Amino acid sequence: MFIRIAQGSSDPSRADEIGALIREMGLPGMRQLPGIRNLYAGVDRATGQGVIVSVWDTEVQARTVPAVPDLMARLQALGLQGGSPKIYEVTDEL
Repeated sequence: MFIRIAQGSSDPSRADEIGALIREMGLPGMRQLPGIRNLYAGVDRATGQGVIVSVWDTEVQARTVPAVPDLMARLQALGLQGGSPKIYEVTDEL
């Protein structure tokens, strides 16, 4: 099992718009991807920092999440900046 962590930041006043766009365009397709177990999204409304943590069956699945057409362009238009996702093998679980 593997964890994929994607982080980003934006103007804190855009948090609701960015969250709505992710829920509208990103999450429906993610639910259909092979190997996805869970996904959690969180935001620090004071700083505009956000994170999406997803759990996958295999490392290949975690690394090959397909891009949603136009989603990244729309998020960037709202000022979202992010880096490359990090992938970690799950070594323990509660």
